[in-house]
Parts: sequence; structure tokens; C-alpha cells
Amino acid sequence: MRKQAVAGILLIPALVIAVVATSAGGRALDDQVGEANALDPIVDFYESPSDTPHLFCSLPDPSPLPDASATSLVLQDCAAGKTFTIGRGKTIAVDLTTDGLTGFAIHGLTVSDSSILQTVTAPSTVSTFGDYFAVYRGVRSGRVDINAMWSYCVNGCRDSMRWEVTVQVT
Repeated sequence: MRKQAVAGILLIPALVIAVVATSAGGRALDDQVGEANALDPIVDFYESPSDTPHLFCSLPDPSPLPDASATSLVLQDCAAGKTFTIGRGKTIAVDLTTDGLTGFAIHGLTVSDSSILQTVTAPSTVSTFGDYFAVYRGVRSGRVDINAMWSYCVNGCRDSMRWEVTVQVT
């Protein structure tokens, strides 16, 4: 094999590293000066779960589960990205659904401060349509975030979207 061919083969990984480093540095520079990079949404999709609220409201929310009827507030998919207020002693139902879409699952419903919102009904999948349901009670004043993860499961599962709301207990 000729020396030039061997040198060319050895340079390919170096060129790939240089291109990736340059584009990453350019993206950081774009972020510093406030310019949008057209590839950022694509890069974000593969780097971490999306938390873009409108992704959860592409369809209207279905009727809540009957278990939610006794609560003061029902939070569903379209509540993503919003802030809600409830009084102490009031209850919140979280009723999220995949609308029966194959390959999606909801899991990991969490409250950022359980001393403010206390679990009444632990999060669980409650129907064949992928409903994920929990109930919480406001026990003291404060502000909490409620999060859940949507996973896309084809050849394994990958967290793809993060649902989040903020609740102020007064």
C-alpha cells in the first residue's frame, strides 16, 4: 500500500474529530451571542428528553378517569408548562395518557417537594390506553414541580419527553 493511502486513512479520524469540535465550538459561540442554530432542536432530541410543552397537547385531553372526579384540580397532558394554584387541604389528580399509542409509556411521576404535596394515590398505569394516574394533597404552602417521563420503546426504551407543571399551594 502506498504511503499516501496509509496517511489518508490515518487522517480520517483526525478530520472527523476536528469537524465535531469545530461545530460544537460554533454552537457554543452561537449560544453566547444569542443566535439560533438550525440543528439545535435535532441535537437536543438526541441528547436529552424534550420538555417542550406543546408536544403534549397535539390532541385535546380526553375525559379524565372517574377517580379524578373527587379532586379539586385535574392535570392532564395539555397542562404541561403551566402553573396552577390550589389551597392547603385540596387535592390534585394527575391523569396522563399515551392515547393508546403503541410504543409509548409514561413513568417516573415525581413531585419536587413531598412536604408540600403529599401522595394520596401513588403513581401507576391504570388502563390499557396508557393512562398514568396519581393523586396529591396540598399539605403546606409552597411551590413544587411535578414531572413525568414519556418513553418511546422500540428496540428498547428511551426517555423522549418530559412533562412538567408547577403547583403553588397557598
